[in-house]
Amino acid sequence: MSKAGRTSVFATLCVLCVLFFVATLVPAQQSDQSNAKVASLQDQLEKGLKARRPVEFEFIGRVVQLVDQRRLTREVVQGTFGFVIKKYGSKKYLVPIFEQTLRKRVTEDGNTALNNVPTTLR
Repeated sequence: MSKAGRTSVFATLCVLCVLFFVATLVPAQQSDQSNAKVASLQDQLEKGLKARRPVEFEFIGRVVQLVDQRRLTREVVQGTFGFVIKKYGSKKYLVPIFEQTLRKRVTEDGNTALNNVPTTLR
């Protein structure tokens, strides 16, 4: 076999090795969920609802506190968050909409946890 033929075979083998390495590395990285960072409920609400005023941050903090105390369920809060984002996501200020929707939903269930929480609707 000539020198050019050997070089071509060697180059082909190198390319195949690189392709094999990449093909095995990518799925391994995708399946590794241990390094994935999950935002806290407070971060999710603050950033997703575009909180900007101190009263909005305070309201979100109280909601998270009520969830931690198990006076509100995470499912209700995240469900309301998802509804507001899906329906009103293009609007600029979402915290007041989230507050109204959450208060209505919680009150309909007979829960009084939000009665003493200050409103953002001023």
